[in-house]
Amino acid sequence: MIAAAVESLTPAIELFNRPSPTGREHATVMMSAHAFEMLPKAAICEQRGKVKFSGSDRSFDLGKCVTVAETSLGVIDAGDRVV
Repeated sequence: MIAAAVESLTPAIELFNRPSPTGREHATVMMSAHAFEMLPKAAICEQRGKVKFSGSDRSFDLGKCVTVAETSLGVIDAGDRVV
């Protein structure tokens, strides 16, 4: 999952730095958001072995990942959560 985060962050940086402003803001935010969602998912997966809601095949969204990373894993604190 860390590789997925890097794969999302790389095009975000490329899109931000491209010469044309067309779609820059939206694409950069989308790709960055995905990258930052994958980082806590990687930590959760490493600790728990799964990142899905019980009884569902849906994976955790960003909010749930941040909550688990803060409350269960302790890899972020309240100040990090805001960021």
